[in-house]
Order: sequence, then structure tokens, then C-alpha cells
Amino acid sequence: MEKFSFERGLEYNKLAISFNSVYKLLQQFESNIDFNPDPEYDIQAIAYIIQRDIRNRLDKYSWDWNSPIVIPMISSEETTLETAYEKTANNLVKLSTKLGYSNDVRKIFEKEDLYFELDKLLGRAIR
Repeated sequence: MEKFSFERGLEYNKLAISFNSVYKLLQQFESNIDFNPDPEYDIQAIAYIIQRDIRNRLDKYSWDWNSPIVIPMISSEETTLETAYEKTANNLVKLSTKLGYSNDVRKIFEKEDLYFELDKLLGRAIR
């Protein structure tokens, strides 16, 4: 039982780190959008990271969406998983829709072929 609790705690910490990193990536992406003539690859890479490091963990551990979590880039105080997800994954969906790449994000989030292609290209490089 302790190992299971320890594993969940460790994975929750990794989830917080992933939310923090993705939020920072999205902020950088948004601030440089006017200088990026072809944002498709960036959107795909961020969606891949969200799927692999956030959505997969959320699916595996089924944490309550109201669970508190500390994401320094989002807030200096505790926030909830729901808020962290809104400010990362949902924000990427909104951006991708605005830029015309929502289908790519959908394919990645639904783990279609594009997700596995990106996993081969990026899987080891992004850790």
C-alpha cells in the first residue's frame, strides 16, 4: 500500500512540473506568435507533451479535478487540477482553433497516428 501511495505522490509531483513547463511553453509561444510564420510544428509538439505528460497521468490516476496543486507559473498559491488544465490544454485547443490547427491537436489528444509519429520523433528528445 505504501508503494502505491508513494507512486501516486511522485506522479502528482511530475504532473505539477509538467503543467508548469507546458504553461511556460504556451506563454512563450503566444508572445512570439507574430514572428512564427508556421506554428504547426510548435502546436503539435506542445499537444504531444500535454498528452504524454498531463493527460496520460490524469487518465491513469483519476485524480479529482478539484484537487489542489501548486503550479508556480500559473499562481503563487494553490490552484486546482481543473484550473491548471484550463490554462494549459484548453488554452492550446483555443489557440489551435484560432490558427487552424485544431484537427492536429484533436488527433494527438485522441492518440491517433499523429501522436505516435510525434512519439517516435520527440519521445526521447523531450524528457
